[in-house]
Amino acid sequence: MTSLVAASTPPFNGTKHVSFQRWLLLAVLVAGGLAAAYLTAFADGSMRLVGPGILAVVSVALLAGYNGYGLVLALLVTRSSLDWFVAKDSGLGSTPVTGFQPAVATGAAVLVLGVAWLVVQVGAGQFRRPSATGIALCVFSAVCLVTSLGAEDPLLSITTSLRVLIGAVVFLMVEQLVLQRPERLRSLLVAIGLSLVVPALFAINEMATRSAEKNWIQGPFVNRNTLAIWLSLLIPVFIAVRRHVHGWARVGCVAFIGVGSFMVLFSYCRAAWIGLVVAVIVIGLFQERWLVVASLALVAAVWMFVPSVQDRFSDLDEARVAGQGDPNSLAFRERYWDLIWDAHVDDVPFIQNVVGIGLGMVEDWSPYSLEPHNLWVQAVAETGALGTLAMVGLVITIGADQTKGIRRTKPGFERAIVIGAAAVSVNLLTQSYTQNLITEALLWTYYATVLAAATSVTLLNRRAPADLEAGQPTGQEPQPAPA
Repeated sequence: MTSLVAASTPPFNGTKHVSFQRWLLLAVLVAGGLAAAYLTAFADGSMRLVGPGILAVVSVALLAGYNGYGLVLALLVTRSSLDWFVAKDSGLGSTPVTGFQPAVATGAAVLVLGVAWLVVQVGAGQFRRPSATGIALCVFSAVCLVTSLGAEDPLLSITTSLRVLIGAVVFLMVEQLVLQRPERLRSLLVAIGLSLVVPALFAINEMATRSAEKNWIQGPFVNRNTLAIWLSLLIPVFIAVRRHVHGWARVGCVAFIGVGSFMVLFSYCRAAWIGLVVAVIVIGLFQERWLVVASLALVAAVWMFVPSVQDRFSDLDEARVAGQGDPNSLAFRERYWDLIWDAHVDDVPFIQNVVGIGLGMVEDWSPYSLEPHNLWVQAVAETGALGTLAMVGLVITIGADQTKGIRRTKPGFERAIVIGAAAVSVNLLTQSYTQNLITEALLWTYYATVLAAATSVTLLNRRAPADLEAGQPTGQEPQPAPA
C-alpha cells in the first residue's frame, strides 16, 4: 500500500526547492481561478458552489503537486463508475442532465490538477521530453481548442474539446510518472483492474433482473456502447500481459479477461465485438499464434450457441425499401453521414471547411441531435481540414511509436505492454467507422493511460534487442572502459 501513495516529487523543504514552491503556488492560483470559472458557468449559476469548489481544488492541487501518482491511480480506479450519476437521471441518454455532475467535475479537476502537476515538474527540473505520440496528442488537442473558437456556440464547443485535452494531460502525467519510476507500470495495471469492480456489480444485477425489454448489460454508463468500447480497449492489455505475471496478478488478469469479455458479449455492441476480436488476433500475430486460432474458434462457438448474437447481425443484409425507413442502424448512420457531409461541403463558408464547425456542433446542429457516429466524419465536419490532418498525424505517430516499441523491447512484460497497446489502437481504429471516439472523456482517460505506458517503455528501451544482447544497458549510451 505504501508504494501506491509514494510521493512523486521531492518534499517541500530546503533552499533547493524554492523555485519549485513558487511554481506550485502559481499552479494553485491558476487552478483556483479555473475552478471558479468552471463552477460559475456549469453549476446552474449557483454561486454557493464557487467557494467550496475553489477551496477543494486548491487543497487537492497541493496534494496533486506533491503526489501526481496518487491522483492518477485514484482517477483510474473511480472514473469508470462516475457516469452512473448521469445515467440514472438521463433516461438512458435521452434526457439532458443539468446541474452538478461528478464525472464532469472530475474531468475539470483532473485537467487543472494535471496541468498544475506538470508545471511543478517543469519548475523542479524533473520533466522529461515526451514521446512523439505525446507531442502529436497535444497538437491535436490544441487544434481542437483553436477550431472551437469559431463555433456557433464557442463555450459548448470548447468544453467538448477539453475532453480531448484531458486525454493529453493524463497521457503526459502517466508517461512522466513511468519514466521517473518504471515499476509504477504494475500499479497502474492494478488500478485499471480495480476499475472493473463496480461495473461488474452492476452487470451481475442486470443479468439477474434482465427482461425482454432490456436484455443487455449497460453497467454504470449512459449507454451500453460506452461500456463495450471501454472494456474492449482494456481486455487486450490484460490478455497480452497475463503470461508475464504470476500468482494473484495472473488470477486478476484472467478474472478481468473473463468478466470483461462476458460483459462485452451481453452489451450487444457489434463494433466492440469486432474490434475485440481484431485486437486478440493482433496479439496472436505478435506474441502467441495460438490466440488467432482460439479467437476464431470462440467466435464460431458463440455464433452457434448464442442466438442473440446472430440476431444482432441478421438485419445488416436487409435492403432499403422506399417508405419503410432504414432497415438497420448501420443504414441510418450511412444516410446520416451523407447528410453531414453534404451540409459540410455545401452549407458552410470556406473557412469552416478549413477549421470545421467546432467539436460537439454536429449534435447541436443536427435535426436528429446525434453525434456523427464516425470518427472521420466527425473530424472532417467539426475540426475541418486542419483537425483531420492533425488526427491523421496522431494515428501515424501512434503506429510508428508502437512499431518502434515492439522492435526495441525484448520478449517479456514490457514488450507485452506495447503489444497490448498496439492491439488496442488497431481495435479503436476498426471501431472508428461506426463509433464516437473523439469526444468520450472516459475513453480518452484509459486509452491515454495505455498509450503512455507503451511509449514510456519505448523511451526506456532506446536500443534495439541486438544492442542489448551485445551488452549495452537499456536506455543508456556506451560507457568508456576505466583507465
